[in-house]
Amino acid sequence: MAIVRPLQFGRAKPGFAGHQRVELLRRISETGSISQAAKAMGVSYRHAWKTIDAMNQSAAEPLVRCQTGGQHGGGTALTDEGRRLIAVCDAAEREHRRFLATLGRRLKDFDRFYELLI
Repeated sequence: MAIVRPLQFGRAKPGFAGHQRVELLRRISETGSISQAAKAMGVSYRHAWKTIDAMNQSAAEPLVRCQTGGQHGGGTALTDEGRRLIAVCDAAEREHRRFLATLGRRLKDFDRFYELLI
């Protein structure tokens, strides 16, 4: 059995890893580029860069590493901690959907009241 080390978020505030931020990390992982990730999400490079910088500053360990250009060009990659954050968020989202489905089966008129919860 593997020992699972909990994610540590240092100075992170609630909402630190919201859906849009996790999606930005996912796009960076796919493209290897903040610029390409920003373009895919329809946000400015500056906004994406500031978001990544804020996340790296708030997290106990960097989530993204950037390498400046040069002879072989630059690039951006997720750290192990960044990949773990995506995995944890994906698992939490799956569990949340499962929880809501269970409530829907157990509670009469749940669908009608669900909108009041979100």
